[in-house]
Amino acid sequence: MTEDAVYSKSEQVRQRILSAIESGKYPAGVCIHSENDLVAMTGTSRVTVREAISKLVDKGYLRRIQGKGTMVIKSGPHATASSVKSIYVFTVSPHAVDLFGNGILAGVHDALSGDEYPVFLKNIPSPSDFNSYVEKEIHQENCRGIILSGDLSNRKYAEAVLKKNIACVSIGIPSDGADIPYVEVNHEHGIRMAVDELVSKGHRRIAFFDYPLDWGHTASILAREAGYKNAIKAAGLKLDPSLIIRYKMLGPSGREHAIRLIKRELTYSAAIIVGYSFVTEYVSELTAYGFSIPGDLAIINYKGYANFDDKTGLFMTCIVQPLHEMGRAAVDLLLGRNKTARSVLFEPSFVKGQTVSDKPIIHKK
Repeated sequence: MTEDAVYSKSEQVRQRILSAIESGKYPAGVCIHSENDLVAMTGTSRVTVREAISKLVDKGYLRRIQGKGTMVIKSGPHATASSVKSIYVFTVSPHAVDLFGNGILAGVHDALSGDEYPVFLKNIPSPSDFNSYVEKEIHQENCRGIILSGDLSNRKYAEAVLKKNIACVSIGIPSDGADIPYVEVNHEHGIRMAVDELVSKGHRRIAFFDYPLDWGHTASILAREAGYKNAIKAAGLKLDPSLIIRYKMLGPSGREHAIRLIKRELTYSAAIIVGYSFVTEYVSELTAYGFSIPGDLAIINYKGYANFDDKTGLFMTCIVQPLHEMGRAAVDLLLGRNKTARSVLFEPSFVKGQTVSDKPIIHKK
């Protein structure tokens, strides 16, 4: 009788790196990908990746070189002189974990057959870091193509890639006419869906929270604002500019807005909130003061996927962007599989959660 071996995560990563060395994807004299990239590629921790590399160092396959990386010093029987080419997914976020990028990455992995190309998610703190990274780290011999988040769809970022003869695709309409293929969501329709749902439940004062125009992907932000304004008008409601609230990702903005609502400095019975972390911060502050969701405030969250929020204990009612499908479509455009189009538009979907009451809201005068 035979038994299937059960390997630790470290051993699985070690075997993956060793397989790449023996197949020639990591030939002698070439540095393997950085620990950060391997963490993103394997979905494991830095400790796990470091342990796997140490085992290969001990066996004489790798050598750590100060200031350069980890180099292959013993290659496999099928090694060649060419280095492995990777596909990079670039996102911009001040957070260590980028949920938007992870959703896109899952679709990218799914669209690639086997180990056709290694795929890495590279999250940079701000767009200004992009060009220097591309100049130093990205070259035609090690990169098959780049998928850019909307924040990086400007011409100056796309051209930094194109001048190296590397293909790139944008997740989001290029904001200043950059001539690259793109995948987009119908943001205007998504926000209109949210407003229509809240209006159908009796809400008349609906706040709209989104990023500042100078922070995220401008074209998406403007489309969402247009969706809000058009839906309010179509519902026969008066547009109140004070209910369009721009918030920054970092800082106490969620707490400040929650306290203003609690003190009745702001008056609305429902909110549409774009993004991931702000809604958790906002709801946590409200519930700490005794507000109930959706009793005192109905919320629809516009984001990349529906999920249970363990910090607030709520399953959010959401308008969901199909990130997985967008990642798949981006690969098809990047590799030239889609012969008929240079852009793909997706519709978001409505997911019912616990944060909008089924009972109509009756306002007291």
